Amino acid sequence: MSKKVKILLFIVAVLALGVILVFVLKSCQDSEPSSGLLGTWTFTGDFLEPDVEADLVLQINEFAPAPDAENTYLGVGCMQTETSGGWAPLSLQAVFDPLAKTYALNILSTLVAPELEGGAAVIRFVGDSTTGSASGVAYLFGDEIAWSGKHTSQKVVECPAWDAALRFQGEVGNERDLAYIPPRDITGFGSENLIVSSQMQVETPDGQVILVPWETDIFTPDVNFIDSFRYHGGFEGTPILSQSYRFTLLDLLGEPIPGLEAFDRYLHCDHGAAVNLRAVYDPEAALELTWDAPALVPRRFEPLNGHGFYQLTLEHHPWQEAGFLYGTESLLTTHNIPWDSFIPGSQGSPDGADYGVSLSELEDGTYIIQLATYNYHEPEAGESGFDCRVTDSRQALIFTKQGSQITFQPAGAVSGFLHDADGNPLGGIAVQVNGAETGFVETVCSMDNGYFLFTRLPLDTFSLSTGGFGTEDCQPNDYETLILPDFTLTEDAPILDDLDLVLTQQE
Repeated sequence: MSKKVKILLFIVAVLALGVILVFVLKSCQDSEPSSGLLGTWTFTGDFLEPDVEADLVLQINEFAPAPDAENTYLGVGCMQTETSGGWAPLSLQAVFDPLAKTYALNILSTLVAPELEGGAAVIRFVGDSTTGSASGVAYLFGDEIAWSGKHTSQKVVECPAWDAALRFQGEVGNERDLAYIPPRDITGFGSENLIVSSQMQVETPDGQVILVPWETDIFTPDVNFIDSFRYHGGFEGTPILSQSYRFTLLDLLGEPIPGLEAFDRYLHCDHGAAVNLRAVYDPEAALELTWDAPALVPRRFEPLNGHGFYQLTLEHHPWQEAGFLYGTESLLTTHNIPWDSFIPGSQGSPDGADYGVSLSELEDGTYIIQLATYNYHEPEAGESGFDCRVTDSRQALIFTKQGSQITFQPAGAVSGFLHDADGNPLGGIAVQVNGAETGFVETVCSMDNGYFLFTRLPLDTFSLSTGGFGTEDCQPNDYETLILPDFTLTEDAPILDDLDLVLTQQE
């Protein structure tokens, strides 16, 4: 083979390789999403008034692959309600279809308009996008609104300042349970706002950085994010007194949303818990609840003077992921859980507001009602004024619903201390109760000071045993097993406390 032929064949091979590379690269490019969603979009729909079109300007500034889902991408930016000019943060989830070259869109932001209650409302867009256009359905206060969109620019620009209607207040407080000895304190962080975000970041006075997540992913279809974004997290221990905690909101990519931060302090937790929760059921009206108030604390716990309130909550028993099914905040020491349906947030009886579902809407089953007291003081500018939520978890009502029939009884509770023969407290020791008629069995571990506590017990005759055995949470021990004589929890005496049990070493 001549030298010229070899050179010619080499050139042909290089050209062929180039064609192959171009084809491969083109194929890869077609199977991967481009940055075609970045830039400015205009969405049009009857967002504020029926049959009156309005425009929303969406600016998508960042776009990145989701870390845990194939062909799924996350974006952040901002949205302007053109009628008011107000801007709000935006979060986007886009699932790319490599064959159709389309995106399935899920977008959350906030409408800003004076005709909306509070001047703002969370809106959700669900739809599809092809090159330069998009369409779908928006959800606002549960209503469905058709929308269409067009891509007007691929330029990425910085988001303007957020509208003043997007108020953000972070709260630090103490969640205290008086059923424990000493009382059990949980530092609680919370916020409820209309700002689309994925996490709340808390910087504590001693330099810790804590992330408080939403209860679930913000794009979960069956979760109602239309009303507000609510954050809540609890950590063992008492908040740091009289020092500022700094709160910021994080976007979908984990970065702080600029221009949004809040500060709050913990100052007081000196009021008690409401006790002796009682119920009377009227099948034609409601379940009427009454309770005994704790001592009033001037300017901190005086519900009728605007300082604090009582909170009732109803949930499944045993607890389920559904969480609270009904709740209300009352200023009086009585409240009615209605049988008939109501509009959440509407006026309750005799005061407060009802949230969740009515008794008639509950499935047949067993439920529990608990009561908390919140204090409130006149706060410094920018702070919340809510410092402490106090409960006594021994105080609760268990009720069973079967059709239109409701029966109820106080929840039982048992507590006491474990010591050795020398009077030393015994922590980490398993304690078990067994119900003779209900078959109810539960085991707890004693605390470092020897204290043990059972709550939410059915009324029954119980045996109690401790010493010698372990559980998944409590290590086995070398003490003799102690079994108490049977005792009975009744409607008139549902709580047994002050048990002082002494364990002896095995021979």
